[in-house]
Amino acid sequence: MNRRNWISSSLILGSTAILAPTDVIGAEQYGTNKPTGVIKLNSNENPHGPSKKAREAIEKGIINGNRYPNEIRERLIYSISNKFDLSAESVILGAGSSDILQLLACWCVSEKHNITTSKLTFDILPNYIKRFGGKVLETEPTHEKGFDLNAIETISEKNPGVVYLVNPNNPTGSKVDYTELSSFCERVSKHSYIIVDEAYIEYLIRDESMVPLIKKNPKIIVVRTFSKIYGLAGLRVGYALTDARIAGVLRAYQIWTASNLNSLGIAAAIASLNDPTFVKTSRSRNTENLHYTLNELQKLKLYCVEPHANFIWFRGKPIEGDLNKIYAKYSIIVGVKEIDDATWIRVTIGKKEAMLRFIEVTKLIWN
Repeated sequence: MNRRNWISSSLILGSTAILAPTDVIGAEQYGTNKPTGVIKLNSNENPHGPSKKAREAIEKGIINGNRYPNEIRERLIYSISNKFDLSAESVILGAGSSDILQLLACWCVSEKHNITTSKLTFDILPNYIKRFGGKVLETEPTHEKGFDLNAIETISEKNPGVVYLVNPNNPTGSKVDYTELSSFCERVSKHSYIIVDEAYIEYLIRDESMVPLIKKNPKIIVVRTFSKIYGLAGLRVGYALTDARIAGVLRAYQIWTASNLNSLGIAAAIASLNDPTFVKTSRSRNTENLHYTLNELQKLKLYCVEPHANFIWFRGKPIEGDLNKIYAKYSIIVGVKEIDDATWIRVTIGKKEAMLRFIEVTKLIWN
């Protein structure tokens, strides 16, 4: 799903004040629990971040803002490689996962790798490849949920190259079972590279990452970000993990590796990796507010795809007017997408007061 489609309601609402770690933009943020500004629920950001440790790291690191981040960059690479028990050579850093996806697109097109993916997924990588003149093969989603693995496997067998999966998927929030996905990766990697985008993986209670496959399978590439559960979307830090040889090939497309990240984002990322309590707390808060929101939407007889991240993808009932504008009238920003004569809404799970207001407005629309 094109990111531009999700921000249209932001444009309707016009310019806003600087975003603090909350869902509310332009609000009096202290001394009240009631959101009084624009409630931003369209970008899947963590309303609770950055963590205290990340903020402290930023404050300490500002004094070195006059220096290029070569040294601290190496520290982040070490921290990531140590976390996943991989060599430092297996880690590629980028300014958010979108930077990594652009790098992968350059590699795919340069190597003449076509890419097979779903029509209903995060589309930065497919769009980059199309823009660069590459070939993208798209399958129909399964029940609005994202990936039809059987169809993808069939197409990739006939057209070997690269398979791109997002798990949990965006915008649907669905996920592929760990056993099913790992088995798929084992089979399909015999003829194609597999990129697994795990931007939302930390929201799963169980560890279902494909990273462990990398040690025995050189055709697996896992993409991660600090933008979601770590709450560092504005600081732009992402990374990829893969076989050291493939990582070396990919790094060749980065002209100057020290230029794509800033030292404060790196410092915050290192601190965040060493703060599992914040991740656990963010996941717990998200789960609580997600369950509340899901239950309320289902009470309104609105069909929801089973969510596994920090957002819910649901189908609206027929209504007159532009749903973006209707929510914007109540100072709420959500993602709205028209698919096959149906209106789908992706709502980010914010703080409790934001979700209470969202449900209140949704009841006004569809009750």
